[in-house]
Amino acid sequence: MSVLFQPGKIGKLEVPNRFVRSATYDGCADKQGRVTSAQVSLFEDLAAGGTGLIVTGIAYAHESGRISAYQNSIAEDSCIDGLQQLTAAVHAKGAKIAVQLFHAGREAAGFLKTRNQIAAGPSAAEDDPYFKKKYRSLPQNEIQEIAGAFGAATARAKTAGFDAVQLHAAHAYFIAISRPLIREPDLIRRWKSGDFQTPACISCNKCLEALYQGRALHCAAQKRQSRV
Repeated sequence: MSVLFQPGKIGKLEVPNRFVRSATYDGCADKQGRVTSAQVSLFEDLAAGGTGLIVTGIAYAHESGRISAYQNSIAEDSCIDGLQQLTAAVHAKGAKIAVQLFHAGREAAGFLKTRNQIAAGPSAAEDDPYFKKKYRSLPQNEIQEIAGAFGAATARAKTAGFDAVQLHAAHAYFIAISRPLIREPDLIRRWKSGDFQTPACISCNKCLEALYQGRALHCAAQKRQSRV
């Protein structure tokens, strides 16, 4: 039998096989961000169908990071009961489940505008040439508040019965690790050495647009600055 169907381990977590349903936004939560019966059925079917590990899609850890009306919340204790139903349904079919923790950062601008709120990110570029929606830069105390919210969300995930958590750290969201590495591949080494200078990446997402246009991966903002 192929190794794909054999049990494996991720750290201390044992999974029944090597098949992982990667985090996928399903739009099945209610407008309060709570788990619905449709969502329980969706995950139950995945587990019954043989998926070894299921990762939920973008559960917001802080209200300011919400990007959709039908997105799951893990920002309040009142969410735990529904999440427990979700994990119990998956475990009953023999699978494991992880929750993806998320904050949209400035990308929440479109959704928050409908609530008369202004989106915020760790930083804001003056006269941002790549992002035209209104957003603001977070002060240090609010960054710390959101960091604490991720910790609290992790505790709720454990209480709700999740086997693991995953941090969404891509695109132009609040946590964006992969984009800065395009421009500064030595960033991890710098951090390890104690150099915590702010990364140059402004999460403009133009690197992704360049790929769609058939061009090689590069930092579009850096190229633009070199022409100025």
